[in-house]
Amino acid sequence: MTPRTTLVPLFAILLVLAGCNRTEPGKPSTPAQPGPGLSLLQSDIETVELRDIGSTLHLTGTLIPRQSAQIRAKAGGVIAAQFFREGDTIRAGQVFARLDDTETRLQLAEKQASLDSQKAQLREAEDQLDNNQKLADQGFVSNAALIKARATYESAKAQVAVQQAQLAIAKQALADRLIAAPFSGSVGEVQTQAGSKVSTDGPVFQLINLDIMDLQAEVTPDELSKLSIGQTATVEAAGHTYEAKLVRISPGNLNSDRSVSVFLEVKNPTHALKAGQFAQAALETGQVHKGILVAQGAVREDQGNSIVYVLKNKTLEARKVKTGETTTLQDKGPSQIEIVKGLSPGEQIVGVNLGPLATGVPVTLQTLAR
Repeated sequence: MTPRTTLVPLFAILLVLAGCNRTEPGKPSTPAQPGPGLSLLQSDIETVELRDIGSTLHLTGTLIPRQSAQIRAKAGGVIAAQFFREGDTIRAGQVFARLDDTETRLQLAEKQASLDSQKAQLREAEDQLDNNQKLADQGFVSNAALIKARATYESAKAQVAVQQAQLAIAKQALADRLIAAPFSGSVGEVQTQAGSKVSTDGPVFQLINLDIMDLQAEVTPDELSKLSIGQTATVEAAGHTYEAKLVRISPGNLNSDRSVSVFLEVKNPTHALKAGQFAQAALETGQVHKGILVAQGAVREDQGNSIVYVLKNKTLEARKVKTGETTTLQDKGPSQIEIVKGLSPGEQIVGVNLGPLATGVPVTLQTLAR
């Protein structure tokens, strides 16, 4: 047999073997069968124990500015000038817009002139009363003439008061042509622009103070029993974390689903939080109970069931458990989850996520050499 005829069958056998071991693209490979044993690190094993667990209530809600208002025009007219746009910062007392005040200024000038005229008549009536009083004391003027002079003086005095009130009204009308911010904040939606006409009590712009926000969330009656004013919370929103506290609770079940609105105060000095944003809060209720906590990585999801690998009699068992709330312990790290049912204190579990593990095979624990 030549070397060439010997190599051809051997090459064919290698191709057949390679084809048998090939997995079709897009199809998962068949899981490997459990081997004769499983080797784990001692550091991967955790002993289950009871701990004091603080109760945390997780809430989702909407951020609402503590102070906001729809600013409306006190008078109607054409917007002569507008000085701010949406998103601008405005201080209390600053003028946002000015209405055309040509006619109002003319009316003010008219009222001022009328007041000046009435004051002149008052001075004349006062002088006439003084003269008549002197003449009456000397017997040259009758009492009737004195009474008439006094009446003329009182009438002139009253007319001055009337004109002063009308002048004050005219000044107020002029002041109402200025649309100013009642408090400091940010300009929200703007409904007007220079040249547009606004009616009396018509909307002009939204004013929002973002310094303090309220997170409004809904709780069930059962959850409400765990809450009290002053409880602290951590709020996650817009990629940032904020400290918050519970400041208000709605007085009753006012919502159609019988839930109750609660409000958490969130300080927002940088104005990163905006009105209407969604936020999540973890509120510490202050209630403590005994329970079992394990690392979240120790719990696997398998066909809708929560599974924990338990080391029992030197073999692994995949055990179904019922989980509760996540919590945070300073000495255990941030990713802990409560096991409500399925584990007992003293049992050993795989406390880290090692992926799917073979069960029912002997387990050998190893310690890493230092």
